[in-house]
Amino acid sequence: MSFNCYPLSESLKITYGYCSFRYKHRIFVYGGCDEDSTDEYFKPPDIIHDLNLFTGIWTEHVIKENLALPNRRVYSLMVPHNDTAYLFCGFDSIEYRICDFRGLDLNTFEFKMLSKPPVSERDKLEGWTYQNDIYFFGGYGPMPVNKDQSNSHSTHKPYQEYYNFGWNNDLVAYNTKTKSWFHPSIKGPLPSGRAAYGLVQFGHRIYFVCGRRMERRCSEIHILDLHEGEWSGEIQISGKSPVPEGRSWMACCPVGDQYIYVQGGISNQDKALSDIWLFNINTHTWSEILTQQVLAPRLACRGHSGLNDNYVIVISGRREDITVQVSDEACNKDYLVWELAPRSLKLLSLRTLYHMLNKGSIQWTFLEKVLPLYLQTEYLELIK
Repeated sequence: MSFNCYPLSESLKITYGYCSFRYKHRIFVYGGCDEDSTDEYFKPPDIIHDLNLFTGIWTEHVIKENLALPNRRVYSLMVPHNDTAYLFCGFDSIEYRICDFRGLDLNTFEFKMLSKPPVSERDKLEGWTYQNDIYFFGGYGPMPVNKDQSNSHSTHKPYQEYYNFGWNNDLVAYNTKTKSWFHPSIKGPLPSGRAAYGLVQFGHRIYFVCGRRMERRCSEIHILDLHEGEWSGEIQISGKSPVPEGRSWMACCPVGDQYIYVQGGISNQDKALSDIWLFNINTHTWSEILTQQVLAPRLACRGHSGLNDNYVIVISGRREDITVQVSDEACNKDYLVWELAPRSLKLLSLRTLYHMLNKGSIQWTFLEKVLPLYLQTEYLELIK
């Protein structure tokens, strides 16, 4: 296993509080903040970047300007499904916490307004897709003002009595076929309201990891089984397994089909964390990954599995406590790659040839026509 850090694209700059998602062979990054301390330190809404996992190249895409283009925002959520990235809620530069729903076409890079969600304004929540539905859970924001903004199982815990904001446990879904919203009927013990938690999906089982509720950041894990339509309740950790300290705003993603990767975040003492943990979903045990390298703390960042799920990518994020003013030194200027195993010689060779071809360093005229076809076939197989 090895950890390596690579510089971000110059146009991407330093970012935290962004949306990111993996779709096919690319990781997209949208919104968030950079190191500037001006009124417009939220990133522009008409730019989205992607990292090609095959070539390792960052690309900047300009989003078409229309009436559906959102304001600058942070702590939003984007969930991809069938060549569309669905943008949900967040904290913007004009209205603060918001409740809206838009679709970004990943082929034309154009936003489209969609039907308003039946929830109150919120940010720092998570979502996922299952079959033709997109689900959203939790978040932080104002109390629902009417019954249409909350389901019968939702709970809302105000932070202070006079300050009508808090953490919710709303579960709401959008059907992409009928283009309609609904509140799923789920049995079992509903998790308490939370925000800034981690979410990992293994098929029809959704894992909710850590997160914050009021002054407490927890290390709980809950499972939602969408096939059975049932919540698990808090998962009991097996035996004498160590348990990471409670946290929120950490990077979290799957590793293979058995592990959940957790890195960094912020502790109950408001300290930026740099530790790394794996949770085994079969044995319900935690194990800490100890490294010889000194890794910078990372919070308000996101993690994604790479090609063939044999490595993890964590993009940028803050490296200092949230009490420290945002600055050039307060943020990571790179993305971290944790490789569980050396990359295959085939992948390395194909990547090298791909770069040489794009740069014009070699010509294909002296090669058999079957070689480019072979490379294209191998590339498509690798990015599935």
